[in-house]
Amino acid sequence: MCGGASSAADWIAAFVNDDLFGVPFILLLYLLWFATRPGRERAVRVLVTLVLAMGLANGLREVVWNVAPRSRPPWEYPRAEWLVGPNERLTCGQHPDRWIDRSHPPKSPAFPSAHVTTATVAATALALGSRAFGAVALLYALLVGWGRLYWGKHWPSDVVGTLLLMAVLTWAVWRFVPRLLAWWRARRARGLPQAPPAT
Repeated sequence: MCGGASSAADWIAAFVNDDLFGVPFILLLYLLWFATRPGRERAVRVLVTLVLAMGLANGLREVVWNVAPRSRPPWEYPRAEWLVGPNERLTCGQHPDRWIDRSHPPKSPAFPSAHVTTATVAATALALGSRAFGAVALLYALLVGWGRLYWGKHWPSDVVGTLLLMAVLTWAVWRFVPRLLAWWRARRARGLPQAPPAT
């Protein structure tokens, strides 16, 4: 072990940050909740919140990346001072001043974190509909954030800031959605043909 690294931590970080696990896992939580009566009653509001919040969150992320890009942790080190791959990482005890690269080098800015953005929006939308299922989803989002830190992709403030920002954004969308749905239903009602008067 070096710098908090271990084979178990490597495996957990890879697992929770793998889309082949994360997407089906979140989808399963949603489907299990939709199978319940409260889930069916709140499904429309939760799904509309999820879609709108995800779009806004990713749009905001792109704006921040382009307007105020923040450097990633490894960018603070010359490439020659990176320990890349399992063999070089084994020497980190002899090179405590070097950067330990545990995954592929990042290319996009650090804040907001794309992985944490997606996980937080999906988890928060579900949590607003169901505390129980949402708690599981939020735990997953926290593990995603930990994995990004473990891999050295982000500063701690990137992960914490993204978690808070996207949770607040999703909550704001959740509060707005009932008005949107009411407007949509009223619009549809005006467009429906009127029943003929009774004779």
